[in-house]
Amino acid sequence: KELMNKLKIDPKDIRTIEDLKKLPILTKTLIRHNTDNLVTKLDIKKIKNKTSGSTGYPMRFFYGGYGYSNQLALILRNYEWCNLRLGNKYIMLWGSSLDIKSQEKIYHKIKNYFWGRIYFPAEDMNEDRINKLIITIKKNKIKVLEGYVSALYSFCKYLDKNKIKINVPMLIPAAGVVYNSYRKLFKKVLSCE
Repeated sequence: KELMNKLKIDPKDIRTIEDLKKLPILTKTLIRHNTDNLVTKLDIKKIKNKTSGSTGYPMRFFYGGYGYSNQLALILRNYEWCNLRLGNKYIMLWGSSLDIKSQEKIYHKIKNYFWGRIYFPAEDMNEDRINKLIITIKKNKIKVLEGYVSALYSFCKYLDKNKIKINVPMLIPAAGVVYNSYRKLFKKVLSCE
């Protein structure tokens, strides 16, 4: 609100898609410094959450109303499309070491157990971490691998370079663009769709 007042933008001025260009760009820094001012004053349930911190700093935010339930329903529907059911083991190549440490809390351990989720930090895909990932995939007969596009690509480049093939039928890339060259590599080394 302060930023809009400073720029002399009234919410009533935003009527069309073209009007959206008048709005200031909301950066992570602005959000981080103004989180409390960006949260609704309405008396609705707010659920606190944060990003993984993979860019260096976790960002705190809130879900309001049915936001969290809706997100969870979308995730479950998407997993169903991938033939992944609650409890089926899958790997999530996600977040930073900070995020992985938070997975050690009992709440997350129980949640991950029921979800079937095995976390691997996406940062620093070094040879040791990649080899642990390969062993985990083979040992658990992982059929779904979800993760940052960049981490999945680094993993698959390593597999290709070392002529390693693994059968992971379903890949769920996120938080990045899947270029055609990436898609070809994913299919080649993981035999996936």
